[in-house]
Order: sequence, then structure tokens, then C-alpha cells
Amino acid sequence: MINLSDEDLLGRLSNFEDPFVERKVHSDIKDVLKTAVAFANSLPPDMPGVLYMPVKNDGTIQDGFDLDNLQIKISSQINKAYPPISYLQKIIRRGSQQVVAVLVWGSNIRPHFAGPAYVRHGSQSVSATEQLYQELLLSQDDKRQFLLNNRAVTWTVEHINKEPGASQQLFDNRAISTSECTIEEVAAFFVRFKAQINGRYFTEMLQDVHISYDDKMRRPRAVIWPTGR
Repeated sequence: MINLSDEDLLGRLSNFEDPFVERKVHSDIKDVLKTAVAFANSLPPDMPGVLYMPVKNDGTIQDGFDLDNLQIKISSQINKAYPPISYLQKIIRRGSQQVVAVLVWGSNIRPHFAGPAYVRHGSQSVSATEQLYQELLLSQDDKRQFLLNNRAVTWTVEHINKEPGASQQLFDNRAISTSECTIEEVAAFFVRFKAQINGRYFTEMLQDVHISYDDKMRRPRAVIWPTGR
């Protein structure tokens, strides 16, 4: 991650606000989370944005505040973000005055939200686990959403021109194998199946999974056909 020296931070303190610089007065503490999330979601990965407090829009530093206590409040706000945001607080000095500079880096795991995602667990609303959070994001895609929504059912899985889980093709489009499977995992680029006959797991690239319907068995069908390679 790109870091900034105290000299760099002082140089930006009085600059015009831009996508990389934000200034907040002490009373704007509740806006810290919004600013941090915006930096993490918008800046190039590993590039820092800087939030200065307590500073007016013209760069004037507000005196008379406990900066140690302010840092605690800032951390309390930013730590509400989900997934967690990478940030660093520094106290820098300009003459006899001091200010808190909060560095927030553009994230590789965006999007971030100003709080956790919530899901229903029985009769309660609870914070989503990391796995559920990823599944919520993946569910925006129609194919992934259908796979996720049908994990609890038995699938007819047909392999054309390849063995289950194999990376190499058989170069014989007549080679077809059929099995009954459940879906164990759906990720950004792959699907993991479990064969019911022997409990064996195998993983297929998502681009090779073509979804259909087994009219005879009245259940979803996944045709594994590596047409893209």
C-alpha cells in the first residue's frame, strides 16, 4: 500500500478538496464512516485518501480538542464498516497546532458498507457471516443466483467431453456421463458439486456449467460442457 509522509500530509492539509482529500470539523464525527467507506469503494486499490480532523474547509485547524479521544471516536466509526476497512491514523503538527490525519486506502475487497449486511436466522435478524456476505454479492448474477437458490435439491449433472472435475477434454462430444449431485459451494468462478452415489466432490468452472431442466426427473440439470476452451 502507498503510504504518505508527514510532509506529504501537511502539504495536502490546505489543498482544495478533491477525490483524495476530505476535511471535517470536530462536530462532523458522524460523517467519518461515510467518508471512509467512500474512499475504500472509490479510490484505486492501495491508493490512500486522507481525512483531516478537526479542520475547517479552508484548512483552519480547530484548537482545544483532545486528539487522543478524537482518534478513539474515529476508530469507533470506521470499525462499523463491513467488510473491515484498512486505515491508519496519524497526529501531525503544523507549527504549534496538531491535527489527526486518517489514511484510508482504496480497497481490493470492495464494496464496503456503512454497517453489516443483515439476514434472517429463524426469528431473528443477524449479521451475515463472511460466506453469506459473499453469497449475497454473487446472487446479483442470474446463473449464480439460480445455483445458490437450488443448493438444497438434487441435480442431474451431465458431463460432455470431460470427466467430472477434470481440466482436460476428452475430444469426443459423444462421451456423456450422468450423475445425481448436490451443490456444495458457488463462488465467483467455480461450482463445487457432491456426487450422491459415492460422496465424491468435484469442481467445475462456472463458464462450463450450462443450466437446463430434467423433465423426466423434474429437477434442475447442469450440463458440464467446456465449450469455451
